[in-house]
Amino acid sequence: MPPSSVCPFSSCNVDRFNRQLRYAYNKNYVGEVEASQLGPELAWVNRQQEAGLFDYTPTEKIADMMKSDPWGTFGPWFKD
Repeated sequence: MPPSSVCPFSSCNVDRFNRQLRYAYNKNYVGEVEASQLGPELAWVNRQQEAGLFDYTPTEKIADMMKSDPWGTFGPWFKD
């Protein structure tokens, strides 16, 4: 039996999961035009930071980075 026929559904699952990730990325993507219109929202965040909110410790920042993008956080350290 050739290797491709051993598990014919594995490639289908990979494709399905990739499409799901692509859909989630596209749904949450903020383009340049949309980002340029976020002035009021960014001003609100800045005011909250000045009031002492959104004040994260370095440990909390690293934990958030690891949760959101673990490869982007540690990937550069493991390059050849």
